[in-house]
Amino acid sequence: MASDTDAYCAFMARPPRIPLMLPWECKVIYFFTLCIVPRRNGLANDAAWKAVCDTLGRLDKWNTYCIITMPDHIHLLTAPRERELSVAAFLKWFKRWFNELYDARGKWRWQPGGFDRLLRTSESVHKKWNYIRENPVRAGLVAQWRQWPYQRGFADNE
Repeated sequence: MASDTDAYCAFMARPPRIPLMLPWECKVIYFFTLCIVPRRNGLANDAAWKAVCDTLGRLDKWNTYCIITMPDHIHLLTAPRERELSVAAFLKWFKRWFNELYDARGKWRWQPGGFDRLLRTSESVHKKWNYIRENPVRAGLVAQWRQWPYQRGFADNE
């Protein structure tokens, strides 16, 4: 039988979502990170990248501006076409549809949930865009971001 403390900890592990409180004239853009466990090279391959791209195509209520697939995680900037679309639903359907296309059973699984940040200014959007773009360079995987094959949404002149 679960104690009151167990129930409280289970509740606090997933606190309620804060309502979206941006002014109506501001565009809603999220920075997402989705990780796999165990942390290993499970995503940086052609088959996983194809599954990522096909999955984004199915998430047609979202505009994805940029995405990069690293060996053990994915970063993306995306915006719902309807302001109140659910972040939790995006994460759930991304993972479910990806798993239908890419068989990782026994090798790794998705971490529960994901990291999301609502970006409030164009400056923070640009900073996150640059952070995503440079991720494989910081990780020592390539010398320049253009060399990383598993990315989309970055122009050469940026």
